[in-house]
Amino acid sequence: WTPAGHVFPSGSRPAWAKSDFWAPEIHRVGAHYVAYFSARGADGKLSVGAASSPSATGPFTDLGAPLIHDPNMGLIDASEITTSAKKSYVLWKEDGNAVNEPTPIHAQELTADGLALVGAPSTLVTNDQPWEGAVTEGPWMVERGGTFYLFYSGNSYANTTYAVGVARGTSPLGPMTKASGPILVTGGAWAGPGHCSVLDTPAGDTAMVYHAWPS
Repeated sequence: WTPAGHVFPSGSRPAWAKSDFWAPEIHRVGAHYVAYFSARGADGKLSVGAASSPSATGPFTDLGAPLIHDPNMGLIDASEITTSAKKSYVLWKEDGNAVNEPTPIHAQELTADGLALVGAPSTLVTNDQPWEGAVTEGPWMVERGGTFYLFYSGNSYANTTYAVGVARGTSPLGPMTKASGPILVTGGAWAGPGHCSVLDTPAGDTAMVYHAWPS
């Protein structure tokens, strides 16, 4: 792996974003690429931003304002899925664990360019299973045979309780049914796996990529 540059090189940070750039993902949406990210705005709240580019390596042009903002709650961990029906959706998490509140994961339809919201948000899951503790976060969705699979992380990234769960439904807006427990947990050389991406490899396999601590 070699560095490919910066979404926002020195001096090009979005004017609305003060600090705490968080959990970026670059997705191909329509004819261009969109970098979804979180940053803290002037009101002190983390919000989801979006910046577009004709190339995955940039340069990226920010919207000039948050894509998703809630004056009462921080929002992080944005992700995107383009379905087989050629519709795009954005997913994100409420940062409720920072203020002793639940942490629902939401989804909402996007315009074809991935730079504006359509309709209303839908809540997919929240932390209601014992293994998830105070957190559900890090959403990533894939479509297989008309079913949508939401991979997400639960519990604390800072220790061995962090793990990856999955839920599924027939629409990217839910409702979603969770598996009975996590599917990826601490073991062997790695502790606290989480905040995954799921992708198809050139060899035809499906792989999960995730963070973890060396045990």
